[in-house]
Amino acid sequence: MLTQTFDLAALAHSPWKNGGGTTREIVRWPAGSTLEDFEWRVSVATLSASGPFSVLPDVDRQIMLLNGDGARLRSNDGSIDHALSERWKVFAFRGETAIDAVLMGDTSTDFNLMVRRGHWHGQMQVVRQARHTGSAPAGVCMVLAGRWRRAGEVLTAGQGLWWTSEGHEGDEGAMIEPLPGDGEAAPALAWVVLEQVPPASRAEAGNAAALGIGPGRLSLTSKNNSLAHPAGVDSLPTSASQEDRVRRC
Repeated sequence: MLTQTFDLAALAHSPWKNGGGTTREIVRWPAGSTLEDFEWRVSVATLSASGPFSVLPDVDRQIMLLNGDGARLRSNDGSIDHALSERWKVFAFRGETAIDAVLMGDTSTDFNLMVRRGHWHGQMQVVRQARHTGSAPAGVCMVLAGRWRRAGEVLTAGQGLWWTSEGHEGDEGAMIEPLPGDGEAAPALAWVVLEQVPPASRAEAGNAAALGIGPGRLSLTSKNNSLAHPAGVDSLPTSASQEDRVRRC
């Protein structure tokens, strides 16, 4: 198993070209992939201005507010009207949905998960008890509050690790557990687990969508709607070092 630790404070901010915010990418898998062909991605975004989110076809997204007043998310088709204002509460949506975000106050920061639909399943949650990093084929965890210990190393807010067993044998992971604190905030951990969809299942889902089902001929879009388990908010690249949220008329 490949394991990599990180410290959010040490990650570079990639500014969006339109000036609406920045992204700190924690991991994009597989290594060397682009934002057009990644399998899964976890990042932290800072929203400093209202504007539309990027449209990412075939990507499921999950997002949760880390700090700030949050933003109201509204889709162009009226299917989404959500106040992203409760800290650590996960909201899921489809990447192809055109969404505008209106800040509800000052700058806000959020934690994001994106997975390639039909290739990976992902789940984001906040946990307060010990977890094992080898309990899923891949995953990410980041300390939200308190102190956590893994393999003798103590992690604090903004620190964490990601792991994957894809193409890596050996290390089976380790426990990460909260440490008691005197007067500190109750321990909390952002916990993301990822599981790859078997190739056979991908083919079956694709064939069913292509052939259509029943008198109404279930379309690819409706098939995907029934299977979706969405994911987070982020931005699209415009250069090697800049990102931009796509603006829609």
